[in-house]
Amino acid sequence: MPKIDSYRCKSCGHVFAEPKLYVSAGAKVETCPFCDGEEIEKFKKIPDEEELRAPGEVLEKGLPDTSPEKIEKNKDKNSKYTEIDKKGRFRHLLRMPKMDQKLLGILLAATLFFLISFMLHNPNAVPSNYSDIISIYNRPEVTARMVPYIDFNFEHPVLSGLLVYLASLTGSMNGYYYVFCFFIYLSVLVSLIVIYRLLKEYKMDVNRIFLFCIATPSFIFFSVYTFDWIGIFLGFLSIYFFMKKRIFISAIFLGLAIATRIIPILFLPVFFLNMKDWRKRILFLSIVAVVWLIPNSYFMVKNFDGWSATYISQFGLGIENSFLIFFFPQVGAGSHYASVLLMLMFTILIIKTKLYKNVLLGCLAFTLAFMISSYKVPPQYALMLLPLLTLVPVVEPPLFYTSEFFNLMITLIFFSSFAGENGFGSASPVQWVNVLRQGIWVIFLIKIFINQKNLINSSKPNIP
Repeated sequence: MPKIDSYRCKSCGHVFAEPKLYVSAGAKVETCPFCDGEEIEKFKKIPDEEELRAPGEVLEKGLPDTSPEKIEKNKDKNSKYTEIDKKGRFRHLLRMPKMDQKLLGILLAATLFFLISFMLHNPNAVPSNYSDIISIYNRPEVTARMVPYIDFNFEHPVLSGLLVYLASLTGSMNGYYYVFCFFIYLSVLVSLIVIYRLLKEYKMDVNRIFLFCIATPSFIFFSVYTFDWIGIFLGFLSIYFFMKKRIFISAIFLGLAIATRIIPILFLPVFFLNMKDWRKRILFLSIVAVVWLIPNSYFMVKNFDGWSATYISQFGLGIENSFLIFFFPQVGAGSHYASVLLMLMFTILIIKTKLYKNVLLGCLAFTLAFMISSYKVPPQYALMLLPLLTLVPVVEPPLFYTSEFFNLMITLIFFSSFAGENGFGSASPVQWVNVLRQGIWVIFLIKIFINQKNLINSSKPNIP
């Protein structure tokens, strides 16, 4: 029997007749029409019954005629596929590809470690470790199911506040906790799938997910702690779609990420500098702003003072786990000005060295710069580094796990008698441990600047 030309995607396993084409840097690139992966292979395939039928012949009742004559007849000027052919392609999409065994193992391991985090902070556990999730629930306004920003001031952005309100509607601490954990768990799984796809695409060792993400102390202890994984998930999807040249979708996810956690705004300079067209820059910023405004606008109109208190309150916060405690009073504007100045210096250095040209590297550099210069760096912020360090080979495991050890020790000492009267004060051992943690992060950043040329060329982000 004669064989026909076919293609197979190494990433998702789909078999298809023709690859999708797009032009990058003047060259035509063939990708999988299902997952946009570039790792495709051509092979000879034995045709199935449907592909062998005569032109115009319908195999079964109700099966669309996809003969060449019918396809040619139904072609339109905007697409090389006919309406009938699209239905056939859609039907093929319903056939789920075989599950990647390595990915399945990663997701199962992540579920196991997530369950450990779930149990560590479960309010019914004895002892139950502190988490912001339960601390927020214990506020009278939350247990009374009042609406954040309208009935009371809330220090986190709107989408985080809406999640708190949604979870509180369950009417019990357990229900509230389970709803929170469900959204965090989904965020973790989707983030890991995206990380896995990028590792495969860049031909990197997928075991880095175990080493630099799910088997880390930060993942195990801080996954079920606060809103961080939800913000990471949205921000990382923004990075992913930007690298795939889907700037519209990237802008949507960045707007949602900033509406959940303020910190993903750090990615904006990287995206902005990588877009050479000012029209694209303005469009991108406009989409981010509109998406951010959609969930915020109701509360801005309903109670502007309650809504704006979320952002105004940030300027009243004291120093929390930052080396700045050794130079400034715990509460005061001095540490805030110092943070801004340090971040500005790092930003100039990142732009000067053109680290932003590699999207992942630029986002990692800005995140590290923020976590070194900020006056507020609680241990759970270390979660933001995990996806980026998994994908950017900048540090060795021993140095990475040393930083992870000090990061966890900050929390363990803080909630012990060793912390002293004020765990945030310069006299507390907590802050000396923090100096070691932030010192290692400085080494991370130095290694990035030293190896900038190799790192900039180490991955292949698609720039719009």
